[in-house]
Amino acid sequence: MKQIENERGLFTVDDCGVLLSFEYKAIEGWRFDGSDNLDGGKKITRLCIPEGVYALPENAFRGYDIFEAELPSTLSYLGAGAFSRCDIHRINLPSQLRMEPTAF
Repeated sequence: MKQIENERGLFTVDDCGVLLSFEYKAIEGWRFDGSDNLDGGKKITRLCIPEGVYALPENAFRGYDIFEAELPSTLSYLGAGAFSRCDIHRINLPSQLRMEPTAF
């Protein structure tokens, strides 16, 4: 298990690069724990997942109101419901990405 930090938060991944949890920094410096994700109703203006994250598990960001999502080029898998019930306005999808049919 390792932690990767960027300007938007602290992301914990397992040895295979699967996202386990995250603490996200809002503009004001407020942090919340992303592991409480099921229909969390939380708002994220800009989600920046760092390089080195290879997979987003089932329901990773379910129910989040995300304006913009920036996914790393290393991301290769989106689990079922990873972004379900999200109101995403803008997202980049890496070319090698495999995703479950119900990822969105």
